[in-house]
Amino acid sequence: MIVDDDKGSIKYLSKIFDVWKVENKDFTSSLNALEYIRKNPKEFSLYIFDFKMPDLNGFESAKKVREQITIVLQHLYKKLYLDLNYTII
Repeated sequence: MIVDDDKGSIKYLSKIFDVWKVENKDFTSSLNALEYIRKNPKEFSLYIFDFKMPDLNGFESAKKVREQITIVLQHLYKKLYLDLNYTII
């Protein structure tokens, strides 16, 4: 599961999941994602939360579910891709 308010980041990370052939669901709201996790706690084995979110940041979201799931906190900056000559997928 990918939780990020930036649709470009979701698209980028989804492409990685596709390469790995991993099922994915994405949310642009931490609160909606947490509600989904509460109802489906065993659906995914990996959850990626954007650290900086408008409704509830990734750290706070992770604290709410840390005993149930594996969590990766991330925050992508488009400027980083441009500075390092990465291609945004």
